[in-house]
Amino acid sequence: RYEDVIVQDGSTLDEATKARLIVSKLDAVAYTRFANHILPKRPSELCFDDTVKTLKELFGHNTSVFARRYTYLRTQRNGESLSDYTGMVNRRHQMAEFNAITPEQMKCLVWICGLHTPDDADIRTRALRKMEDNPQTTLKELSLEIQQFLNIRRDAKLLGSPPSLLQPEVNAVAIKNNCAQNPPSPCFRCGGSHWARNCYFIDKTCHDCKRIGHKKGYCKSFTNKRSRNRKKSRATSNVVVIASTGTDVAPVNRNYRKVNINGATIQMRLDTGADVTLLSIKDWIKINRPKLLPPLVKLKSADNKDIKEEETATLQIPSRYLASTG
Repeated sequence: RYEDVIVQDGSTLDEATKARLIVSKLDAVAYTRFANHILPKRPSELCFDDTVKTLKELFGHNTSVFARRYTYLRTQRNGESLSDYTGMVNRRHQMAEFNAITPEQMKCLVWICGLHTPDDADIRTRALRKMEDNPQTTLKELSLEIQQFLNIRRDAKLLGSPPSLLQPEVNAVAIKNNCAQNPPSPCFRCGGSHWARNCYFIDKTCHDCKRIGHKKGYCKSFTNKRSRNRKKSRATSNVVVIASTGTDVAPVNRNYRKVNINGATIQMRLDTGADVTLLSIKDWIKINRPKLLPPLVKLKSADNKDIKEEETATLQIPSRYLASTG
């Protein structure tokens, strides 16, 4: 503001007089801040050059050139008059020193301006710090550093994850146990938020209809559920592999269940983790020798050993014996 007056009109003044003239133009708040900053010295003890340097440090630009350029490119009109907005653009352009910008600095500036989403906040801050520390950074160097930062952040999150998230599931039973614990709909026996098989009224007698298995007032819901269950018990197609079972594994306790296949009762071993169902030649004969087809896949056991399969067949099995219908 007083630069021309001091440099041109005050060219004949000595340095101390120029310094006092500048200090005298400060308001009370600015003067107090200036005086506190140079303690234990007094304002009259500073020469002209030191006074100008100190005032620039206190009241001049406290941001880097790159930050001022970034601010300039993001300039927007926020309620100012058109003339005030024009003046703000002119001032920020002058402060941005675009006359001295290099092509690499311009590319880095545009690159950072494009990081505008909330998810990019950390990347944007780190990129601005990089350009402030080293204004001559190229776009390639900036991109590599940000990529390293993202890799380190990802690794840090990985190390902080619970061990259970890092271990894959190894069998179907474990995956089934990890399913949601809450049922998809209220209990048809009493309306509670639990599985029907765990309901308190599963063996209680209804006071209205005198039937066992539901709470008073839920007779209709209980009847509808039983009707749907009877419909689901209809025969469903299931592909079964007919395999040679000439060798047996070591004797261990197994769970067996009698299953109706093509009208014949077959005793089968329960295996919740199996992907296919195996039948012996003897059982195939017992179910009236249904038509066989070449196997579509190569079977392996849990220890990755080949299973000798003969053929495949499409059989009729009631859906109550299956994990899912289809």
